[in-house]
Amino acid sequence: MRSKIASFVVAFCLLFVICNWFTSAYAQLPAKVVCFGDSITKRGYPDILGTLVGVDAINAGVAGNTSREGLRRIKKDVLFHAPDVVVVFFGTNDMRVDAPHKYVLVDEYEANLRAIVKSCRK
Repeated sequence: MRSKIASFVVAFCLLFVICNWFTSAYAQLPAKVVCFGDSITKRGYPDILGTLVGVDAINAGVAGNTSREGLRRIKKDVLFHAPDVVVVFFGTNDMRVDAPHKYVLVDEYEANLRAIVKSCRK
């Protein structure tokens, strides 16, 4: 279930990046994309995304973060930048049953992602 949710979120966000890239190409301005997530984000895919798609990609990845922790830092790490697009990549740490202080139940994970999307849409 978690992998389906995470795959849907990633695919949905990448679709927005691609659509916005076409829109910005016509406006001659690079889209501002905040890549928001955990260590997978922090380790560098935003740089590759920026180069491949020609966007201003901001790396807002924090190693070890869950969706719960991401929700706490969304204002300073995402909304502050007033991005055109936000790519959200959380889930790996949320399902860490070996770390009870990190583990996020599926219902809370879904609620966290919905809250992140809602905040970004505002």
